Amino acid sequence: MAKNLERFNLAALYFLGKAYDEHPIPVTVQRAEILDVIAPMPGEDEARESEDRENASVEVAYTFYFLAQNDYLLPMTPLNAGGWRLVLKDKGLLALKKSTLADPSETLGDRAKKWMADITTAGLKEGAKKAGTELLDQILNAGSWFQSGVHTSGITSV
Repeated sequence: MAKNLERFNLAALYFLGKAYDEHPIPVTVQRAEILDVIAPMPGEDEARESEDRENASVEVAYTFYFLAQNDYLLPMTPLNAGGWRLVLKDKGLLALKKSTLADPSETLGDRAKKWMADITTAGLKEGAKKAGTELLDQILNAGSWFQSGVHTSGITSV
């Protein structure tokens, strides 16, 4: 998978997981916090890592914009260099409340929170990247049925 798509998946899952963990209270995601997760700088090649992190920073900003434009997140403050304040919108909440395929008693949001806890303690390894990508695919698929104003009952809101 291309590096930019991998980072999109990881950043999107991070934003959604943070928002779900505190919903309905808005959360703040600091730019440095999310970059430390998706584009860590171990100090092996500072020039390459610095360029990589700069690219990741731009990708994170556009990932946030994508999630907001597609009605998963509601920005509470404008984008700035320090981070974002956000809350889940209907589409994001409903997608994250869907049951997982593996365990119907567990929601996709529960899995996102667990994924975030795992990468916080163990770091972002290849297995966690793959699991995160698969989980985000499930969340986006769960949200794809939701169109603004259309709910599961088939009633269109005003």
